[in-house]
Amino acid sequence: MSYEIFQAKADLADLVATFAITSDERRLPDQMKLFTPDAHVEIWMGENLAFDISGTEKMLEIFTAFTADVKRLFHMNGQQIFTVNGDTATGIVYCEAKLISGESNAETITVSSIRYDDTYVLRDGRWLIATRISHFSINDTRPLAT
Repeated sequence: MSYEIFQAKADLADLVATFAITSDERRLPDQMKLFTPDAHVEIWMGENLAFDISGTEKMLEIFTAFTADVKRLFHMNGQQIFTVNGDTATGIVYCEAKLISGESNAETITVSSIRYDDTYVLRDGRWLIATRISHFSINDTRPLAT
C-alpha cells in the first residue's frame, strides 16, 4: 500500500470519527462542513426509507429536528473499510448510537446499530462525504434504568 493511500485511509477514519463526535457534542453546523454542499443522504429504518436528503442546508434542518428531543447522544464507531481511488473513495462504517430522551424521571434509551455506505471526495486537500446511505438495522427503545 502506498503512503498516499495509507494517509487517505487515515484521513477518512478521522472524518467518520469527527462525524460521530460532532453529533455527540451537538455541533451540527460543524458536522455539515464534513459533507459536500450538495451531499446526498438516505436514512433507512429497516426496510423503510425515512429520509432522502439533498444538500447540507436541508440536512441541518432535518438533523436538528430529529435530535430536538434528545438529551444525550453517544456514538461508537466499529469496523471500517475504505477503498481509495485517486480523489474519490468509498467506505463502509459500522456504528452504534445511543440516544437518551424523555423527562428525567422517565427517560428512554434508543440503541441503534447502523451501517453507513459512503462515498467521499477529496476537495482542496480535505476528504468530504458526498453520499451517505445510513442503514439503521436494529433500533431498540426501552426505559433507561436508573
